[in-house]
Amino acid sequence: MVTNFWYNPFLSALWIVSVIAVAIGVSLIYKGRIFCRYLYPITAPLAVIARTSPLEVRSKAMATNLPYTSLNSKIQSKKGFTLLPVINTSTSKPTISRGLDSECKYCKTRDCYKGNKETEGCPWGQHPAAMMGNSACSMCMKCTHSCPYGEPVRLLLRKPFSELANIFRPDCFEVFIVFSLLGLYSFYNWSTIVDVFYIGFHDNLVLATYSIFPFLTADAVEEYMVGYFAAIGIGLGLYSFASVVSSRLSRMRFKINFSNFGYAYLTIFVLHFLLTYSIVYLGNLGQYINIALSKIGINLYIPPNFLVDYTQPVFGIGNSEVSYESLLKGIPICLAIPIGGYISYRIAKKMTKTNSVYRSLMV
Repeated sequence: MVTNFWYNPFLSALWIVSVIAVAIGVSLIYKGRIFCRYLYPITAPLAVIARTSPLEVRSKAMATNLPYTSLNSKIQSKKGFTLLPVINTSTSKPTISRGLDSECKYCKTRDCYKGNKETEGCPWGQHPAAMMGNSACSMCMKCTHSCPYGEPVRLLLRKPFSELANIFRPDCFEVFIVFSLLGLYSFYNWSTIVDVFYIGFHDNLVLATYSIFPFLTADAVEEYMVGYFAAIGIGLGLYSFASVVSSRLSRMRFKINFSNFGYAYLTIFVLHFLLTYSIVYLGNLGQYINIALSKIGINLYIPPNFLVDYTQPVFGIGNSEVSYESLLKGIPICLAIPIGGYISYRIAKKMTKTNSVYRSLMV
């Protein structure tokens, strides 16, 4: 930005040495991966994205796709485990949580958590038998190797995005990370899209922002202030307004609606990221084939866009032209809207059941 940090060898080296020094210092004071969990800036986005994974390390009772039983009674049994009302610290109300497997319930060693002579315990300090989320699991599989009782903890397949509708402790900070990812990777070019319909909007916005922050370079204002920070602020602002309206209509606290429904927007980022980069790679597929063939001694030239030229214009709007690539990049949004809507429906349904259980317990 102002100091060209990433292009200055001394400042880059100073940054790397500082990060290493902080990591060593924290590890000498605290146990566990405290630096990785709370201080490393990449950990929080990875923890949130891990909730959309089609894989999970769970016990049989804690599997995400395991159906809940009826919620009419306070305690019910099914297949060797129980469903118990547990206080959710995020909402201060009871929610339905699955109980432990019979093997885990009577296990005395807790090797999956503590470890043994052959295998280290969980490096993230999680008890795999009671874990209900992917945010604090790196899938190192150490718990599955040290489990001594019939392997109730195992690697399981599940439906993608299924955890988003079953989060036990919704976190406002994680919702902030979701909208930060949307702003940084999905909506950072929002002003150029608006410029297609209102010619000159982007340039005028950059000039106005530069007059407010004259100590920044013009490129930094355009990329960071107008692109990234404004996109994050607009997304959070609109979602916060929707949460306020929803709180008034549902008569629930703002924090509850804000923290619960924010996870549904993660589908937009994940689908946009995967499909957009797939389109970019397909558009340059010939280049990758040429590189792969050259490694085995075959020198050919295949045009990079031999399948389809995504840069060709499809139609024009005013003085701008819309290409195939721009149209295809809209596909993730079209897919994310129904998927995110269904996840929102599941979240609302879960919250309704939670409230009904709470009212029955208060009788």
